[in-house]
Amino acid sequence: MFWFWGCDGTEESKRSTEVVEWYAYCESSKVASEQPIVLYVDVFSLNDWSVSVEEPHSKTMRVQRDEKIFREKIGDRVYERHRFLLYGTDGSHVIESLQLQASNGTEQKTYSGEQIFVDIGIEGPSSEVNGLLQVEDTGSPIWPWIIGAGILSGIVGWYGYRRQKNRSQPLSPVQRAREQWQEIRASGASDHDLAVALSMIVRVFLDSVLESELVHKTPLEAKNWVSKASLPQEIKQALSRIFNATDLLKYAREGGGESFFNRLEQDLILVLHALDTTEER
Repeated sequence: MFWFWGCDGTEESKRSTEVVEWYAYCESSKVASEQPIVLYVDVFSLNDWSVSVEEPHSKTMRVQRDEKIFREKIGDRVYERHRFLLYGTDGSHVIESLQLQASNGTEQKTYSGEQIFVDIGIEGPSSEVNGLLQVEDTGSPIWPWIIGAGILSGIVGWYGYRRQKNRSQPLSPVQRAREQWQEIRASGASDHDLAVALSMIVRVFLDSVLESELVHKTPLEAKNWVSKASLPQEIKQALSRIFNATDLLKYAREGGGESFFNRLEQDLILVLHALDTTEER
């Protein structure tokens, strides 16, 4: 299972007691002929635990591990991003299994993942989840294909799919971001899931209007992009507050509650208004 742990929405800061939290996602579950499937594995572990990510197994694809591992300390946890390239012939393929080994010297834990279905060089069957994740085309990737991320597939994906079916005109990036956030916040999602969704909404929005490619950047890379961006200082500060606060909640379980998200919502509105390129705001 790919593990996600949420907060209960109270004002006090919450911390996860799980030693390792992780999830895996493909940059795209469908790629052109001779192109690799790019698989990311993001791991968040307590400082005194070491984690080994085994190569994913596939009977029909060749796996290549990217030896460069991104690491960053966030609160009482260490964040790591592992990257794998999987090559295969045209057709449908299965990533059979994914496994992590974690140890603190005296105790050892094993975490196992579920199958991931991908296609190379063909259109392939459209699964229920893939269909729900299709929203208006913005010219950049929208939501990473995440196994087990209920907040993204169950709320954001369904929301975008429903809006797309019910509208004759596509939403602007500002309209999409604003309405997605309103829907998610009204859904009763946990603080952790709200933080994941808000961070992704902002990344997708910036990809749409500034071609920032933030969707696939690590937390540190996203913050570095903000610091170097040609944006008004007020907007850069608002973006920094959003990314810093959501990262601390997602990875270190610091923050959360209604007033916490009210403040971040004001920053979101400020960013959307400043970067709204439509004639009518």
